[in-house]
Amino acid sequence: MRKSERGMTLAEVLVSLAIVSVIVVFSGRMLSVAYRGTQINMNKQFATQKALSMLEELKALVQSEGDGANGSVLDSYDDGTTNQTILTTQSGVTKPDAPVSGNTDLGKGKWLFERRITVQKVPGANDLRLVRVAVYVNDIGGTRLIAEVASVLSTIGQNSPPTQVYDLYLVAIENVPGWWVYMENVVPFVESAMLDLESRHAGLKFRRHWIRKLSYGRDPYYTPFVNSVAEAVDVAKQRAGDRNVVVASAKIAQQCLDAGLLDQIAVDLVPVLLGAGVRWFDNLGKSPVRLSDPAIVQGRGVTHLAYTVQR
Repeated sequence: MRKSERGMTLAEVLVSLAIVSVIVVFSGRMLSVAYRGTQINMNKQFATQKALSMLEELKALVQSEGDGANGSVLDSYDDGTTNQTILTTQSGVTKPDAPVSGNTDLGKGKWLFERRITVQKVPGANDLRLVRVAVYVNDIGGTRLIAEVASVLSTIGQNSPPTQVYDLYLVAIENVPGWWVYMENVVPFVESAMLDLESRHAGLKFRRHWIRKLSYGRDPYYTPFVNSVAEAVDVAKQRAGDRNVVVASAKIAQQCLDAGLLDQIAVDLVPVLLGAGVRWFDNLGKSPVRLSDPAIVQGRGVTHLAYTVQR
């Protein structure tokens, strides 16, 4: 007896095509939204960098040309109520797409970014000017403000706040399958947030070191730990030369004790009971470990103890 065979009915084909169409449209919409978000973050990052750069250019100007009595040297840089397309205050730059300006031509006399610098006198202080740098973007929604920085500039150098620099090491791996975050969206967002903090806090500066790919050998002073603790300590001692090698990790310290690699244990005793935490000398494979009597240095609110490991 032959089994009856039949194909898909017209209704089933139409339903299948409708489902595929919905999936394709939804996927395209999601990609479009992701691309749009990435572009917005990148534009904001670029605009904030340009606004900060122009403010720094004006700071350098008053330091080099200010006469110490008034800040009138800045007054000629006020744009009034008109936006400009050259994203720098350096003299001699006449084209918005010059490298130092970096603007993008949209065609028909339109540029992607516009700037407006406002210089206001501070009443009663001829050497002070309130400078505001605003950067606008021309996109689908028209011309809108995307970045703004402001600062009081003085021709008296000692009024400038000191610069405090923070080194930040940021991990945004982009060549590892399985990461569920699209790094092209995250990186501009983080950059924009840090630039915004710098613009709001005079003297604050972040030195950003992005780690974007999993690969070794780019930094000659970085050696990843991939083998035994003994090999890692040996490499560290070679790099240190006559200096000491310090172990600042409970797990590594335990492994070094078991391997007989620690010469001294330094303990900073503070009169605070935490009630929880990692036990530094837990799970030792070779115990007990004999220590000498400690060398004691009494401090204010802390007692420094140094024990020599006996072998």
